Amino acid sequence: AAVSITVSAAIAENDISGTTRAAIQGGTVHSAGKLMLDADNTSDLTVKGTAVAVSVGVSGGISIGGAGTGVDIRNSIIGITEAAIRDDSIVSAMGDILLSATDNTVLLSHATAVAVSLTGAAGGSLSITIALSSVDNTVNGSTRAIIVDAHVTSSGGKLRLEALSTGTVTSNSASVSVSGAFAGGVSLTGAGSAAQVLNTVSATTEATITGADVADGQDVQAHGDIELDAKDERSLIAETFAGAFALALALGGSGGLTVGLSRSVNTAGGTVRSGISNSKVSSTTGKIKAASLSDSTAAATATGIAISVSGSAGFAVALAGAGSEATNHSVVHTESLVTANSYLDAPGAITLSAPDSLLMTSDATAVALALSVSM
Repeated sequence: AAVSITVSAAIAENDISGTTRAAIQGGTVHSAGKLMLDADNTSDLTVKGTAVAVSVGVSGGISIGGAGTGVDIRNSIIGITEAAIRDDSIVSAMGDILLSATDNTVLLSHATAVAVSLTGAAGGSLSITIALSSVDNTVNGSTRAIIVDAHVTSSGGKLRLEALSTGTVTSNSASVSVSGAFAGGVSLTGAGSAAQVLNTVSATTEATITGADVADGQDVQAHGDIELDAKDERSLIAETFAGAFALALALGGSGGLTVGLSRSVNTAGGTVRSGISNSKVSSTTGKIKAASLSDSTAAATATGIAISVSGSAGFAVALAGAGSEATNHSVVHTESLVTANSYLDAPGAITLSAPDSLLMTSDATAVALALSVSM
């Protein structure tokens, strides 16, 4: 008799959090030229996990073989990126005033699990393989360019607040399970494979002026244009493949069972906001513009394959089942607002805009094939 069993596993986990801030808080600042607050955060993470298990058994009597693999990748990124003037600050500049907050997150994950079992025997044989792979990515945070409860003046230039969130989350999860059993009597084989990807992104992107009110002796003024721009541009890609393959040959009886399941899910949420609340804002010669843009893409692809082949010179049974899910969810609020107790004054145009662009694709494929032969 021969018994051969192998198991392998790979686990990768990353947890990243932090704050990137350029701010004037409760201070008095005067510039004879330009004034710039720039907060720029870039996160670039690549994670790979691979597990392989191979089992080979040969015997002149009974042969039993088994192989199991598992890969689990989990990534969490939480961050705050902020350019701000706040807390009763008094800020003036003779040139332009620019507040810029930029967050760029690039996350790439690959998970691969392979299980292979081959047996022999001249009597009876049994072979079972299982392969599992999973990727779970979560990205949360906020990107803000804000003026809160402050007095800000650009006497000879423009005022611009810009908040930009960009990034790509790409995840691939693949599992392959191969089981073969040979015998001179009874041969049984089974193969199971499952792959999953979960990508979740939730972020707030904001360019706003709030609480700069006359009651507190505050306002926001610029000689030229006043512009508030908030943009969120992200891409989510989830790809899974699960393949299960089984072969059983015998001179007595044979049976084979395979199952292949794959699941790809992208979830996007958050808020993109620009606007003015409870503030007095004025431009001497220019215009006032608040614009919010959400431009996102999400692609989910899932493929599940199960193939079972059984031989025999007596009885033969072959069973195969496959399933796949490719899903995209999006709940993003895009808004440009002027709320109560706000006063805006400009000789040029005052405009609010909030375009939202979303492109989603999903592709789910499941193939199951069972073939049995008996003589």
